[in-house]
Amino acid sequence: MMHRPSHRKVSLALAAALTVAAMGLAACSQQQGPESPAAAAKADPQSLYVRLGGHGTIRKIVDDFAVRLAADVRLNKHFAGINMMALKEKLVGQLGELCGGPEVYTGKDMKTAHRGMGISEMEWNAFIDDLTQSLAAAGVPEVQKQELLVKLSPMKSDIVGQ
Repeated sequence: MMHRPSHRKVSLALAAALTVAAMGLAACSQQQGPESPAAAAKADPQSLYVRLGGHGTIRKIVDDFAVRLAADVRLNKHFAGINMMALKEKLVGQLGELCGGPEVYTGKDMKTAHRGMGISEMEWNAFIDDLTQSLAAAGVPEVQKQELLVKLSPMKSDIVGQ
């Protein structure tokens, strides 16, 4: 049986979208489906995408991450009124593309997406903490966790303090 969160918990979940915000997911658009075999074949076999486990693992990470963000009171103020399903799809697209997969991120650039949000260093760290826990929950080895975090780090200056 699925538990329906209270209005307060929904606000927290929406705030969790800082992950999404931190990754430029503030702009939601069309959903992207799972990769086709032909698209998967285009991914470089040495890419982080392939070493993570491809679309299935990215989806697993994002699903777990959304739950963590929804429960994280450090981040919730940034996501009131956000469609979490759309944010998850954006995040799958962004992480897939960032890691060298066939997915395509279609959202705003990070600076534009986060302008006026006033995201603090503490909130960025909370986002990274939640993501790291989701990577661990998905069984991502430490080497790949660190590689992904290095790929995300240049976004920080476009997100924090905007």
